[in-house]
Amino acid sequence: MAKNYKHSGRTVRATAGAARSAGNPVREDNWCGVIEDDAANGAEYVLNVEGVYELTVPSGVAKGDVVYIETTGMTLTKTTTGNYIFGRAVTARNATSGKAWIKIIQPETNAAAA
Repeated sequence: MAKNYKHSGRTVRATAGAARSAGNPVREDNWCGVIEDDAANGAEYVLNVEGVYELTVPSGVAKGDVVYIETTGMTLTKTTTGNYIFGRAVTARNATSGKAWIKIIQPETNAAAA
């Protein structure tokens, strides 16, 4: 193994801009991901930036849809304008739970969609 290998890259360390709860989607430090453990405002925490997660999504999310995260950084939406790509739906939204499986995608730019 290369001497400069650090880790798999599935997680990064982020600094909480507010109190964070494990399992929630977030956009922080220009990364999209799912919070590993609860974190207080200003604390460093582990952010999962790869993988598929069951997350609350808005009505109408179908398998294959792109979902966005609002600029506030905590709510998934289907609205493109002013938001960031977060991931793609692996499953359609479950009508009972309001959740779908979402594969995290890192946006190619740090700018919100116009």
